[in-house]
Amino acid sequence: MQIRQKTKKMAIGISEVVLLIVSRALTAQVELKLKPLAYRLQEILI
Repeated sequence: MQIRQKTKKMAIGISEVVLLIVSRALTAQVELKLKPLAYRLQEILI
């Protein structure tokens, strides 16, 4: 029983790390796409 609990905790920890990495990668991509748009909007507005 203890081995199962340990592997469960490990799996939860690994999945959390993966989610964190994925979300950071996604936010980085979104920022890269949004920054040029923001600059264009500023140029249009100013």
